[in-house]
Amino acid sequence: MQHQIRKQIPKAFKENYSIKSIGSAKLDVVQHYLDTQFEHHPMADPEVQARFGKYQIDNVHADLNSLRRSAHGEFLYNLHLVFVHAGRWREIRDDRLTRSRDLIERIAVKKKHLLSKARLLPDHIHLTLGCDVKESPMEVALGYLRIDD
Repeated sequence: MQHQIRKQIPKAFKENYSIKSIGSAKLDVVQHYLDTQFEHHPMADPEVQARFGKYQIDNVHADLNSLRRSAHGEFLYNLHLVFVHAGRWREIRDDRLTRSRDLIERIAVKKKHLLSKARLLPDHIHLTLGCDVKESPMEVALGYLRIDD
């Protein structure tokens, strides 16, 4: 919201502010949705399905319900991002899945995001993470698409 408003009113949030919730999606609903992704997208081979478990990220220390603070106020700014492989290519190679999981974790640390969950599926990836209010949703998403770290 801040990024859109500042285009028209550059000093819209000059003083302290508190942003706690915008929209109807609740964190527990989104997190549950991520936790049920394997039920929604089962693999034909149970052995391949079982292998995917080791590529999932569940960070219990990333509390997306806790208010974060900046110099200007307190906020909750969490995103649910979904990245779909080009042509819905189904990736099941262990080396590629390991690389993707490790890259997601490295980018989250580098960008100082609170990575709560990552669900790597054969043809798409889900992330839930907390972000800094200085980043637009587009900047956050593009940060996970770049392989420049």
